[in-house]
Amino acid sequence: MTIPTCMGCGAMGRAARCDGECSEHRLDLVSADDFDAVCDAGRVAHATIVRLDAVRRRLAETPSDEQVCEEAYRQLREAAAATLAGLTPHALADGDGPSVRTGWWCATCGNVDAPEPCLGICIWRATEWVNLDVYAAEDRRTISDRRHADALVKLARDVLAVTPRRGRYLDNWRALQIRLG
Repeated sequence: MTIPTCMGCGAMGRAARCDGECSEHRLDLVSADDFDAVCDAGRVAHATIVRLDAVRRRLAETPSDEQVCEEAYRQLREAAAATLAGLTPHALADGDGPSVRTGWWCATCGNVDAPEPCLGICIWRATEWVNLDVYAAEDRRTISDRRHADALVKLARDVLAVTPRRGRYLDNWRALQIRLG
């Protein structure tokens, strides 16, 4: 939502006024930039999952015997290396989260009010804000996708890091399958 915000003191408000009784409700907001950052990180994590899913699907299939498994493992390593080389790193670092602004919203007129002590240098600009609940839901999805993406990246890296001894390719393949869950 776009809310006029003073660049000096940070006060927020809309000019709408109720004709009747206002019904003020607490409104917790985060900047649209913080929301966009979480959405971008979620898109990167989801893209990582999609790209590594081919490696995961290939690993889920068990080769018929040791000789077939040795060749399949080489192909799996090539696929993992190519996929990892093309991934975009996470765009969002773990941290304390966004700065939350608390204000009041009137369900009758739609006015938003978050007063601050005036500094006497009022410069009002339209600023984009997102409801904290909307941000939190997107953040939970992003965290879940990042964990899934991180697990798949680790699995792909382990495929690259391990070269089984002759005669042990099938054992190694099955050990990696256990980690798929």
